[in-house]
Amino acid sequence: MDKNSLLHLALQYQDEDKADLFFTKILGLEIGTKFNVKANFSKVIFGINHDVAVKIYSGKNITFEIFFTNEISKIGYEHICITLNDKQDIIKKCQDYGLEVKTYHRSNRDYLFIKDFAGYLYEIK
Repeated sequence: MDKNSLLHLALQYQDEDKADLFFTKILGLEIGTKFNVKANFSKVIFGINHDVAVKIYSGKNITFEIFFTNEISKIGYEHICITLNDKQDIIKKCQDYGLEVKTYHRSNRDYLFIKDFAGYLYEIK
């Protein structure tokens, strides 16, 4: 995996059948794994205190994480996942500029999310 690359795009859908149709029939992607994000993780990272089902759709150079929820909210699960060489440097820069940094530790793994000046959420790996 190259550093400083886009890993996935995360979007929110209400209708799983329509998501399947769009991502498989229209975009030609394959359905990957399906999993649930637990409420405690969702609350810390996204500010939404609910379990949520997620399905992966992917192709050769693109992956979508689709979060399924019936709620229509200004707060969502959309985020951009990228790799960066130096996480500590990114954390320091965000703090220096007053940007929000969210961390979460689960199952021997640390998660790092940052928000940009426009409020977009980035997962940093």
